[in-house]
Amino acid sequence: MRVLLTGSTGMVGRNILEHSRLKEVDVLIPRHSDLNLLDKAQVEKYFTHHHIDLVIHAAGIVGGIMANNQRACKVLGGQHGYGPQSYHVCI
Repeated sequence: MRVLLTGSTGMVGRNILEHSRLKEVDVLIPRHSDLNLLDKAQVEKYFTHHHIDLVIHAAGIVGGIMANNQRACKVLGGQHGYGPQSYHVCI
């Protein structure tokens, strides 16, 4: 299984990386300079090239409690034909 972990250098991503179950799978941990998640064409190319099975999306916008309350949720669009077949969201 190939897993894409976004936000691997943040607090949540670092903790996910330490989980023992991730040692059983192929984990891709691109930096922002390798994969700009705001660039749809770049994301499509990355998914096509790497054949991602599962995405753990831990990347976020840093801003503290006030900023998080003001921008409560930004939702990724639905299935576009290039991503994994299912999405699991944990907050």
